[in-house]
Amino acid sequence: MAGQAKKKGEYVLEKLGELQERYPGILANKRGLGLLLGMEFHTDGIGYKVASGLFSRGVITAGTLTNAKNIRFEPALNTPWEILDEALNRIEDVFKSIELPKGKPNEYLYTGQMLHVDLSTREVTSKTIPQKLRDDYIGGWGLAAKYLYDTIDPGIDPLSKENAIVIMTGPVCAPGADLRQNLPCIQVSQNRYDF
Repeated sequence: MAGQAKKKGEYVLEKLGELQERYPGILANKRGLGLLLGMEFHTDGIGYKVASGLFSRGVITAGTLTNAKNIRFEPALNTPWEILDEALNRIEDVFKSIELPKGKPNEYLYTGQMLHVDLSTREVTSKTIPQKLRDDYIGGWGLAAKYLYDTIDPGIDPLSKENAIVIMTGPVCAPGADLRQNLPCIQVSQNRYDF
């Protein structure tokens, strides 16, 4: 069984690699060992579409509610070659059905941009969030706290115009999501940092 799983896993990874070449805007990476395989997508939104499309076509995958960017494909060790080929055909069928957004793709549900609004001068500027920050400070809370920490002087008067309020979206904020619990707002108050 172990040898069979190894051969089949290598075969599926090779075929996923071919799909990655044909659909580079959808499949970002593939990995696995034996028949414990993973597919990584460019955004959570694409991952949700793939998982949903596969489920509707009778292919069961595994993922998590908060991270659809990576989904697992775990066929049984004794799955016949014909069934693996059919699953791969259905994966490609789903990839074909996904319409990618026009323009610059979103990354990890973040657009890679932050809107900076200065209420004193009424200036609005768009700033790029460095990839390292997005990787190191996951989600709205972490990224907002880091930005606030880097932006203001720790001894700032909470009522001064130099104080900042940071509102960030997190990885589970998506269209239709309940933003009341998922939209962090961080500021320096008289009690110091309020989260």
